[in-house]
Amino acid sequence: MKKFLVIMLAMLWMSVAAFSQITISQEDYDKLPNETRTQIEKITTEKAIKGEIKEVSEYANLGKEIGVAVNETLKAVEDSAIRISESRTNSDNYCSMEITI
Repeated sequence: MKKFLVIMLAMLWMSVAAFSQITISQEDYDKLPNETRTQIEKITTEKAIKGEIKEVSEYANLGKEIGVAVNETLKAVEDSAIRISESRTNSDNYCSMEITI
């Protein structure tokens, strides 16, 4: 049981270490070479753009789903209206009169 607990704690510690992020102060950032800062800014910008693209893509998919639902609803209403109009013209439930003057 003791070995199991030690192994579990070791795995937990390793996963925390693997997913931790390194942060540096502004002073340390300013000390970095220009090429390194440019690369960091480029990577940061790319991540931000990818996040925005993903968000816009989700909204576009949502809009597409809404459009499909609206289209199907309108098609159902149109089919019902056509069916009703055809049944009224073909039915014998109306009467016609001719008036001569």
